[in-house]
Amino acid sequence: MRTIASLTTHIIIPFRLWLVNQDGKYVGAGSLKDFEERLENSQWDSKNNAVKHNPNDEDNPSDEDLYRDSHDYQAYNYFHPFVRRFWYDKNKVARFQRTDIKKLHVRLSGFGMPSDPIEFEVKQCELIRFDPHIGLLHISLKSTGKLPLSIVQASLDQIRRIYPPYFDSDRNNKKEEIWKGGHYPLEVRLIGKKGELVTSSFPDNEQDSKAERNKLLETAQSFRKKRNEVNSYEPQSYLWAEHWRYLTVE
Repeated sequence: MRTIASLTTHIIIPFRLWLVNQDGKYVGAGSLKDFEERLENSQWDSKNNAVKHNPNDEDNPSDEDLYRDSHDYQAYNYFHPFVRRFWYDKNKVARFQRTDIKKLHVRLSGFGMPSDPIEFEVKQCELIRFDPHIGLLHISLKSTGKLPLSIVQASLDQIRRIYPPYFDSDRNNKKEEIWKGGHYPLEVRLIGKKGELVTSSFPDNEQDSKAERNKLLETAQSFRKKRNEVNSYEPQSYLWAEHWRYLTVE
């Protein structure tokens, strides 16, 4: 069986930012200053003010410090000057990062996938806001051990998804119908610094299969209705994965 010694992958999720006013209507996301103020009491820290490694220990930076510094160096020098003028313009782009999430555990769906979760280190977690209404979530992951090629392929296919591309059903031991997303993780868990659970999404729900099925069907019906509306600019009603939703909505 072919194995990969170490897998490093980047999850990049662009999205449009919306706010809901008192009438329940979707409006723009406000200015960059408004956005920064909304994140003041969250785990997101402005990258411009991010704490670097201890200046008294310059000769012995940690692996995390080296990774961050080398990433910043590459991100800057990769681009031509005319791109840098936009990318590093504080009036147009705001960057935030969080360091409270250290690991991602995923249970993969599909034939032959292990029942135990696969573990990845979260090397970097960034949120970038572009003026006026565009956001980008960037997660850098690295596997904590060797992985068979089949699991590597399934991981690259499933972890990146923010909602199920289609719905599938299965039968449990009681022959009850279980609805789940196709080509989609059974569960994803974000783990904190002390090993605590930060958030999880889409557990394999055998106890409440009927409610799960109804939720999926309601989502499909809502999506079809919105698609049929002419000149509708409101966000579509997707079943966003809770772990990505948690990082972008908090």
